[in-house]
Amino acid sequence: RHAGGCDIILTQGACDELLHRRAVIIECLEYIAGIMTTLYPLETLK
Repeated sequence: RHAGGCDIILTQGACDELLHRRAVIIECLEYIAGIMTTLYPLETLK
């Protein structure tokens, strides 16, 4: 059973890499969401 911390499971470098990748993925999703809401206004999604 893992304790669940980055410092326990991964090295700090690997943890930073994962956090960076997650941030990039979130930016991409927000960008796509922005395009989607431009093409399909939120009123049509409710």
